[in-house]
Amino acid sequence: MEVIPEIDMPGHARAAIKSMDARYRRLMAAEQPEAARQYLLSHPEDTSDYMTVQNYTDNSIDVCLESTYAFVDKVMYELQQMYRDAGLKLNIFHMGGDEVGKGSWTGSPACRDLIAEREGVAGVADLKPYFVSRVAALAKQRGLALAGWEDGLMYDANNPFNRGQFDNDRVIANAWDNIWEWGVADRAYRLANAGYEVVLSHGTHLYFDHPYEAHPKERGYYWATRYTDTRKVFGYMPEHLYANADTTRNGAPIDNLEALVGRALPPLKQPDNILGIQGQVWTETIRTPEQLERMVYPRLLALAERAWHRAEWEGGSSSAEARAREFAVFARTLAERELPRLAEAGVQAYLAPPGARWENGQLQVNTALPGLPVEVSTNGLDWQAFQSSVSAEQAPVMLRTRLDNNVSRSTRLD
Repeated sequence: MEVIPEIDMPGHARAAIKSMDARYRRLMAAEQPEAARQYLLSHPEDTSDYMTVQNYTDNSIDVCLESTYAFVDKVMYELQQMYRDAGLKLNIFHMGGDEVGKGSWTGSPACRDLIAEREGVAGVADLKPYFVSRVAALAKQRGLALAGWEDGLMYDANNPFNRGQFDNDRVIANAWDNIWEWGVADRAYRLANAGYEVVLSHGTHLYFDHPYEAHPKERGYYWATRYTDTRKVFGYMPEHLYANADTTRNGAPIDNLEALVGRALPPLKQPDNILGIQGQVWTETIRTPEQLERMVYPRLLALAERAWHRAEWEGGSSSAEARAREFAVFARTLAERELPRLAEAGVQAYLAPPGARWENGQLQVNTALPGLPVEVSTNGLDWQAFQSSVSAEQAPVMLRTRLDNNVSRSTRLD
């Protein structure tokens, strides 16, 4: 296992900016102006006006200040020291680079001066590649590969930065934004074809901060897809990116991806540049370890299955039927072996609630993972193991799945 730290910049950096502002004020009060400016990440006269997707107006590092690069180099140094103290070697520095607010740096006096004076920086649009080049050079000096999220390594939706401008032996991109109808799902292939190493990190299948099912009581976002259950993760096809285009965000089926986006999609010409896949869980709305565990498990097991095993059905003409058969085996293995192991270890894995209906006056139930124990209650307080003898005369009933002290959300059947 290799732990790769990500220090997100130049966007998503409000904590660092505010910390360095506080440091500046403290040292100025101590009459140490040179030390105060050493790691400053913002210009006091910056009038840039922007709003990020998280509604921040002040989380972009000023990429035109030399103190910014002193800060970056200091961070790299401290990380390397932490690894050395642990008897390890830091190999990759992940700079983040994603979701920089549009309008950042437009009001920075330092950026106006840089644009006026530096050859190769003709306007604000050149500032992000300038920043990445500077960070890449610092990483290179310290023997580090550079990694970043896809939009941190691209001029626009379709054009990656020139890979040749970075001297690092490895530059790695996490490709995440594959919302099919937005027309940017081909970024992974564009980056790989341009010489970047790519980790497939796609929002539609691999973001574990999305709910397991489309239900108002389920935790999670829905910006990439309305739900991502274990079956959907299991069905992800890393070697056939466009074959994963199943539905739009609203659930409309996708029959022809190129027709949906209105243009031809590039093929993958350098498959060796696809390193693998990565699952993500962002925790800004997760408050407890138990909540985190439920978002991760059991989807993590499906992720591992797809990362380590290439199924015969991936990309094949009969893939849907073959995939369903293989998932049936995987699902039962989860219910009968892997989830009980997690429960025994105290892990609060997500358990899907059962499905139920009345049939000929008797209660019929099923579960997303066959073999998962089901409990039934007629009052929501006293729970018993499900028996097929429950009749419609006992309605309404409540149902849930259970493993040890871990229970699913309950559902009601009238």
